Amino acid sequence: MTRKALFYFLALVLATAVALAYSNHFGNGFHFDDSHVIEQNIQVRSVENIPRFFADATTFSALPANQSYRPVLSTFFAMAYWVGGGSPLWFHVIAFFWYGVLWVLLFFLFRRVFDISRAPAL
Repeated sequence: MTRKALFYFLALVLATAVALAYSNHFGNGFHFDDSHVIEQNIQVRSVENIPRFFADATTFSALPANQSYRPVLSTFFAMAYWVGGGSPLWFHVIAFFWYGVLWVLLFFLFRRVFDISRAPAL
């Protein structure tokens, strides 16, 4: 087996292990701060509110004490709510998708850093 084939095989094994490890999380409901940030927050129920997320920090949470400026997270919640109608399943699916995108981007970043830092042969 060549080094390249071994690398892709190990990448596939790692991806399978991650998918198996997270496979039971899709059926979970909302927890902790999800109640006031998603369930009780009427702002995330419409994608039309997305521009407001970038101008008004009070749109983040239904609890005034927990309102903070987190427009990208609120945008993610609004998009997930729009796709799944408030179902926790779609929040988990979309979050897992972006988790996978992060892994792919990190792979390319690390590959580039390692290629740049490789010492030249003498």
